[in-house]
Amino acid sequence: MTAAGFQKTGKNEVRFADVHCHILYGVDDGSRNKETSLSMLKQAARENVEGIILTPHFFAGRSSLTRDLIREKTEELASLCREEGIPVSLFPGAELYYTEETDEALKRNEVPTLNDTNRLLTEFSTEILEAEILNAVKRIASLGYVPVIAHVERYRNVISSEDKVENLRLQGAEIQVNVSALSGAHGLAVRSRTERLLKRRLVDYLGTDAHDDRYRKVEVQKTVGRLMKKFDREYIEEITYWNAKSLMDA
Repeated sequence: MTAAGFQKTGKNEVRFADVHCHILYGVDDGSRNKETSLSMLKQAARENVEGIILTPHFFAGRSSLTRDLIREKTEELASLCREEGIPVSLFPGAELYYTEETDEALKRNEVPTLNDTNRLLTEFSTEILEAEILNAVKRIASLGYVPVIAHVERYRNVISSEDKVENLRLQGAEIQVNVSALSGAHGLAVRSRTERLLKRRLVDYLGTDAHDDRYRKVEVQKTVGRLMKKFDREYIEEITYWNAKSLMDA
């Protein structure tokens, strides 16, 4: 589902494709209404975000959202986006909060994935133990899905060691980090820990996790530009654009 074709990149801009945001209005704690969503999408266009997978919060067995409803609302917002001439492509998805009900919901094919691929953006309690998240990754992988661990920087029992994050990837997970963790918005300690993951190439996607157009808005160019200068450019392009675009092209 697209709002427009991918736009060209300016000379001093970097391309970005987002796998984690809450721009879909009226479904969770993100955008409240159409006006906010359109404002966020205009921000995204200014920040050279070319495509977005919309990821409202989803709770297996406890959510009124369904895969079909998310697709319907995604197309509705995409239509508004086209009418406004905003050059950002939109795709359906969800951010799953992992609970004991998740496995059965996955078996019943009830859980929305990232653009209907086998990638599953998965969120956990911030206090989850390393062993618990490892077991969840193994169970999700055994059902044929690739868990994409949402904002891994928030799980203090995992982010304390790059080796623990690497172990998650070895067990079949992919890793998503919020741009705000690398901008310094959550403090220099969080930025430092997250940059160590980049240094070891343990991150697969950067996401905005945008919720509104004021406090948790779409803002990527400044941070990604700095990362391009500090780390291998080809790798940063992979995690800010190409890996996400491969899901959008699926």
